[in-house]
Amino acid sequence: VIEILFLCSASREGDAEGLRAAGVLVESFSKRWSKGAASERTMAAYLMLRWGIASGRHQAAYGAALVLLELKPSPEQRPGLLKLAAQLGYQSERFEAVPGHVDAWIEVKGMPRTATERAETAEMMTLAAYALHELGRDRQALARVKEAYGIAPAEPFVGHGRLPGNLP
Repeated sequence: VIEILFLCSASREGDAEGLRAAGVLVESFSKRWSKGAASERTMAAYLMLRWGIASGRHQAAYGAALVLLELKPSPEQRPGLLKLAAQLGYQSERFEAVPGHVDAWIEVKGMPRTATERAETAEMMTLAAYALHELGRDRQALARVKEAYGIAPAEPFVGHGRLPGNLP
């Protein structure tokens, strides 16, 4: 495990060979422990998540995030995993799953109270809008954008610029 973590760390520094080696080790480790106890499956999924993100293999990271969500994360871990699942789902072009992850994240987080929470919620709603747009469901996407604007009117598209295509 320590060797895998070291290789994942090296991969962030542009070490392509280290990244490939880490991938082989992570996949082997994950296969070996994916049928084990919950703690072993959790460790294997976190390693796959870390490697997938470090290597830009968003589908692998997305799959690991889904496994971690199935393993009943703690109340403190669940919001971060749902947000990560939404982001990785979008990057993996799993657009159909993104609105559900966003809705689950909003449900867990509750109503935003601070300006930072409102901006984060609007950003997540905008991500759902992007996914709906990619699915050709522009009316639903526009409804999400309007809802996001209602939550954080000053910055409804934090971190995203403007929506692609025909949406404002």
